[in-house]
Amino acid sequence: MVTHFLAASLLAVTSQGTEPSFQDAYLSDLAAIRDTILAHHPGPVDESNPAFAEWLDEGYEHARSRSGEINDPLSHFYGLSAFVAGFRDGHLGLANARPNPNFGWPGFVAAWRNDEVVVLQSEAGGPAIGAAIRSCDGRPVADWIHARVFDFMFNPDLPSDWYPAVTRAFLSRGNPLAPLPGECVFELDGEAQALALNWRETDAETFSAAFRAGGFGQPDEAGITEFGTDRYWVSLPTFGPGGELAETMTAMWERMRDNPETFRNADLIVFDLRGNGGGSSMWGDRFDTALFGGQPEREPGDTYVDWRATQDNRDHIAEAADGFIREQFGEDSEAMAWARRIIAGLDGAVARGDALWRQVDESRGDDETPAELPASVTARVAVLTDGSCASACLDFMDRLTVRPGVVHIGAPTSADTDYMEVRTITLPSEAARLTFAQKVYRGRARGAGVYYTPDISFDGLHWTGEALRDWVTELREAGALDR
Repeated sequence: MVTHFLAASLLAVTSQGTEPSFQDAYLSDLAAIRDTILAHHPGPVDESNPAFAEWLDEGYEHARSRSGEINDPLSHFYGLSAFVAGFRDGHLGLANARPNPNFGWPGFVAAWRNDEVVVLQSEAGGPAIGAAIRSCDGRPVADWIHARVFDFMFNPDLPSDWYPAVTRAFLSRGNPLAPLPGECVFELDGEAQALALNWRETDAETFSAAFRAGGFGQPDEAGITEFGTDRYWVSLPTFGPGGELAETMTAMWERMRDNPETFRNADLIVFDLRGNGGGSSMWGDRFDTALFGGQPEREPGDTYVDWRATQDNRDHIAEAADGFIREQFGEDSEAMAWARRIIAGLDGAVARGDALWRQVDESRGDDETPAELPASVTARVAVLTDGSCASACLDFMDRLTVRPGVVHIGAPTSADTDYMEVRTITLPSEAARLTFAQKVYRGRARGAGVYYTPDISFDGLHWTGEALRDWVTELREAGALDR
């Protein structure tokens, strides 16, 4: 079994010079999570989603009731994680701020492929590659995945989350609240075999490589590369770049913007969104309009945003405006104008004592300026996603999927709730950081929990750049990308 070890000295020392118990620290952090959400998240005052407030109360009480299980740094963190995971919201999460030296595995990598749990990689003497895992310790394998992973992270209702969850179920970071399976039944070519799992410690590099391989692999670095005559692979692994990466992505956008005919008349354009968990939707807007021009045609609707009106939320937007927004988009950009509108609106709402401030799209109304017409694009356009695509990445998908002729390939995206625009705080013990949303969408065309399913799914075992480019080339040659 994997050894669990972390010294109690990792916990912060109180002002009296004595260490609080792990239970005390756990209860203090748990209360801080609840109080922060109550004070600053739109969910508790969102009358359209009573389930949020219900879990805030019920989940909190359940988490308090298990405080007797909390006796070390790992049970502290995973106990809190179980409470946060119950919201099933990708914009409400917990990150461990303490070092965790526990890395364990059973000598093979499990993966979710074609709706089955299979062995993707295996050391000599281990289960056969390609074998399906049917059960562990007498329980269906899906039960183990829920108990070991979904009770603490991810969302079992999203097809995309089964990819990382299955791999994580057969790796260990030492969670004492989720016992390791001891024996599993593997089936290959109709023959079943029970094997004892040989759990052992490994290093961080091996662990990370196994987790990447079992999921969606390592995304390509940001860039535009040619992979055939007049075929361009546009890799966008994030919409939240900083520093040199922001400069690289700005140069990519400028290349497409300044050479529109090259890209619009190409044979094939692939937007590769692997690894893109979001950031600023303005990056997606840039690449969309650089290729297609104008604005995508959308069904008219009454879409707006309600912000939770608190001084801390207002200050976070002001800090973002003074930092990355000005740095990446410029003082006179629409992004800065957006930030100024939010700050002014929240200032007024806080002064009045309002719980919410409503932001209405100021681009709508009586503006008679003719809209720029979309450009003529003869290139075949594909957008490749894995299960990471969320937040601003989904905003980009909202735009691309209404553009004529765009084909979605790869795997289902992730999904958002209606709660967006996150900020992060450190909990009182300094053992973990809580990330939570500050605004709620109203009337958005893509509803809460809705994900995009590809027109053409990738059914290969290995999500490598080379395998995917070969696959896309085959699709193009077979005419599968013609629309």
